[in-house]
This record gives sequence, C-alpha cells and structure tokens, in this order.
Amino acid sequence: HQPVVLLGMSAGGHIASLVGLDDQWRVQAGWIDRPVVGVITSSAVLDLYPMRRNPLIRRLAGRPGSTSFQMANPVERIHPQAPPFFVIHGTKDGLTPYQLAERFCQRYKSTASAERLRFETLSNGSHLDAGRWMYIGGELQRRVLNQAEEWVRVE
Repeated sequence: HQPVVLLGMSAGGHIASLVGLDDQWRVQAGWIDRPVVGVITSSAVLDLYPMRRNPLIRRLAGRPGSTSFQMANPVERIHPQAPPFFVIHGTKDGLTPYQLAERFCQRYKSTASAERLRFETLSNGSHLDAGRWMYIGGELQRRVLNQAEEWVRVE
C-alpha cells in the first residue's frame, strides 16, 4: 500500500492532523489501507482549547470537555504511535496563535516522540508566511520536501 504524507495549512492542517492521528478519520476518508507516514502543518489549529470561546470553534467542535470537542482537538488525539509531524508556525500569526503550535508540540514530545517531531518557528512570521514555502522556493521548501521524501522512503 502506498504511504501518504498529509499536508495542510490553517484549517487544512487541522484536518490533516486529525486524519493522521486517528484511524477513525482515515476509515471515514476511505484511506485505512494507506499508512500515514508523516503530517506537515502550516499555521494549523492544533489545540482548540485556547480558542474555546471562539464562536466558530464552538459551532464546529462543541463545548469544551464534550466528546465532540475532544474528537476535534488534535492535541487530544496524540498517542505514542502517532506519525511524525513537521509543524510550521509564525510567532506573529494573528489567526491561529503561535501558542497553539507550542502546546501541541509539547504534548507530542511527551506523549509520542521528540525524535519524530520537527517544529519550525518563523520568527515574526504571519499566518500566510507559514504557507509561503509552498509557493516560493527556498530553504524551508527544500527541508519540507526532503522530510516528506524521507518519510515515504523509510516506509
């Protein structure tokens, strides 16, 4: 079965992380036979709890503490066998605060593995800066693509 590297920015990174972390989401997507060998997120909503008062988060995920909220919260889905993650986030992101990525990475290190995590901090980077590597070549694009290729090769 062909391995999959999931990639997403902002809400797409939220979805990619959920699909990567929970087999249930992969079953619903019809990908259960395709192993997720890595997840790359840019400016993703990786921890819903700090945004729990946001009306959109409440509407989509439900009340904090509810089963639906926990199922929709990537930081709550981390487990010891979680696939590797490459998290990219800017410190000046005005839409998805940098602290969401920090909290996710801290939990990932303690629950899964520090060795399987790459956390790329973009100093003074905005929400869109974290996704710019996808369209403009450069060092970050090279590192992301090399990492994805390595994950697929190892599988």
